[in-house]
Amino acid sequence: MCESGVFGRIHPADPARFAADEELLSGNFDAEQRMQAATRDYGMWNYGDGHTIWDLGRGRWHDVYRTWRNTHHGAPRVPWLLYVRSGDPKYLAAAIRNTRHVLDIDFCHFSTPETEKLEYPNGKLKGALNDYKGIVHWHSGNRLTDYNSMTDFALWYWQLTGDRWGLEVAQEWGEAVKAKYTGPFGHREGAGTCSALIDLYLETGDPEYRRMVEEFIERFITREQSDGTRPYPTEMVQKYPGLADQPAPVGSFPQWENYAPWLERYIDLTDDPRAKQALVRWADAYLAGYGDSCSYWSIGDYTNILGYAYLLTGDEKYLKRGRWELDRAQQSVYRGENPLPQGLIQLGQTSLAGYIVQRAPILMAALAKHGKPVAPEALYRPSSGFRLPIRRTRPVIDGQPKKVEEVEAWLLEATDAPLTITCQVSHNYEQWKVTARLLGPDGQPVAELTASWPKGSKSIELSAPADGKTGIYRLTVTGEGSYWGVAQPIRTAPALPTAFPLKERIVTLSGAEYHVYLPASAREATARLTAQAGTELAAQWKGPEGTWQPCSTTSDGQPFTTPALAVPAAGRGQVWSLILNGGSAAMEVLVDGQPQPLVFQAAYPAAICEALLAAK
Repeated sequence: MCESGVFGRIHPADPARFAADEELLSGNFDAEQRMQAATRDYGMWNYGDGHTIWDLGRGRWHDVYRTWRNTHHGAPRVPWLLYVRSGDPKYLAAAIRNTRHVLDIDFCHFSTPETEKLEYPNGKLKGALNDYKGIVHWHSGNRLTDYNSMTDFALWYWQLTGDRWGLEVAQEWGEAVKAKYTGPFGHREGAGTCSALIDLYLETGDPEYRRMVEEFIERFITREQSDGTRPYPTEMVQKYPGLADQPAPVGSFPQWENYAPWLERYIDLTDDPRAKQALVRWADAYLAGYGDSCSYWSIGDYTNILGYAYLLTGDEKYLKRGRWELDRAQQSVYRGENPLPQGLIQLGQTSLAGYIVQRAPILMAALAKHGKPVAPEALYRPSSGFRLPIRRTRPVIDGQPKKVEEVEAWLLEATDAPLTITCQVSHNYEQWKVTARLLGPDGQPVAELTASWPKGSKSIELSAPADGKTGIYRLTVTGEGSYWGVAQPIRTAPALPTAFPLKERIVTLSGAEYHVYLPASAREATARLTAQAGTELAAQWKGPEGTWQPCSTTSDGQPFTTPALAVPAAGRGQVWSLILNGGSAAMEVLVDGQPQPLVFQAAYPAAICEALLAAK
C-alpha cells in the first residue's frame, strides 16, 4: 500500500526500526479513542466526529472551543494513513465511521438560490463544507474554497470500500468549485483548495481540475514564496520582536501554506523541477527558523517538507531537524497518573497533533532510506527583544485594587562610576506611564524617573552619579496593567553584569534565553514551569560546549519539570543557556533540587555569577 504512492511517500509500520515513533502514533490514537468513549461521543449526529482539545485539568473535551472537528487540520486523513501503513483494523474502523460522518453531515448537500446568496455563516451551498465552529454539525454550510477543503479521505474511502458515496461527495465539492472559481489565491485557503483539486484530478483526470491546479502552483511559487526581500509576518514579529527589521528567509511563505499537502502532492503528480526547488527552499527556510505559520505554532508539523527535501536532495540536515521534532513530540506525551489520556501527544493536542501523525511517516520514509542513525539538531534559537520576567501584584490604589507589574534587575558594580541605564519599554494602551527606580547597595534610592507616552515603544534612560559605593544595585520598572513589557537586554554604561530574580516571577517564554550558573558541585539541573491549561511550554538546555537537551509539554496548570539534565564534569562551574519557547509561565530553576534565585543576562565568569548569587 505504501509503495503504491497513492498515499504519498510514507513508510509502512516498522516497530523494529522505529519503535518509539510507532508507539507515539499508536498511543496517541488509542488515547483519543478512550477519551471519546469516556465522554460518550455517541448519537446519530455526533458519532464519528472528533474534537480539538482535551482539558487535562477537567478530564473532558474543551467543548466550547471549536466544538466539532469536521475536516479541520486534515483530521479525516489520519486514521486512513495509519491503516494503510499497518493493516490494523482498529484504524480502519475509525476511518470508516469518521468518513461516513463527515461525508453525510459535514458537507452541505442541498441549497437554494436564496441560501446561496447569504454570507458566512448564514449561507448554504451544495458541495461546500459546514463549519467546525458550530454547536451543531450543520452550522453554516458555504465554506467552499477553504483551508479545510479536502477530498483525499473521501476518495480513499471509495477506493478501499467500494462505496461510491465518497467519490460522489468529492465530485460534488469539485463541481461547486468549478462553478464559483474565478482565479487562484494563496495562504492556507489556497493550500487546502489546491491539495483537494490535485486529488480529484488524480481520480478523475478532469482537465478543468488540472488547469486550476496549475494556476494555484504558479501563484504560490511566483507570488507567495519569499525571495528574501519580504518582512516577517506580524504574528512572528509580535512573538519575536527582534525580527522586526529583518527579512523573512528565502523560501518561506507569509501565512499557513503548509496547512495541506499541496506541494508534495504536486511533485508526486508531475516531478516538476521548479516545484522541487520550491520545496527545498521551503525546507531551508524552516531550518532558518521560519517557513510559514508552522514555525509560529512550534508543534513540529513541518516534517513532511523536511522528509521530502531529504528524498529530493539526500542532504542529512533535513533529517537532523526532523528527528529533533519527532523527539520533541515524544517528550510531550502524557505519562501521568490518569489512565485515560495515557499516550496523548500534548504538543498540539488532538487536532494539531494530527499533523504530527499525518506527517511523521514521510520523515520515517526518509530516515529509512538514509539507513543510518541521525543525531537530532535543535531549532530553538533565542530572539533579542523578548520580554523580561515580571512580578504581578494587586495593591489597593485610591481605594481600588489595581493590577501592577514590575520588572526587576540586579546590576553588579565593582568600581564606583556614574551610571546610565537604558530600557526599551513598550505598551498597548492609548496613554500609559511607567516608573523606573534604582536602589543602591544600601537599599537607599539613587535615581527615579516617571515617563508617559502613547501606544508604542519608548527608550527609558535613568542616570545616577558616582556615589562612593560598589556592590548590587537594584533596578525596578513598574506600571499598571498587563499589556506592556521591558525588552531584553537592559543596557548600562559602563557595562555591568545583570541578573533577574525568579521567585514569584512570570516569564514570557517565546524566544527567551537566560543564562544559568551551575556551580562546581552541580550534578543535576531542571527547570520547573507552570502555565495556564493548554499553554505549550518548551525548554532547551545548551551547555558551554554546545551540549543540548530539549523538552516540551502542554501544561494543565500543574508544575511541569523538565527531564533532569545530568551535568557533565566539564560543564560544572560553568554558565549554561536555557532557551525557552511557548506562552508565559512561572519558572523555577533547580540545581540539585535547590531553587536558583537568579538567571543572568549573559554568560558571565563564575566569580561574577557567584557574587550576584551571594547577594540578599
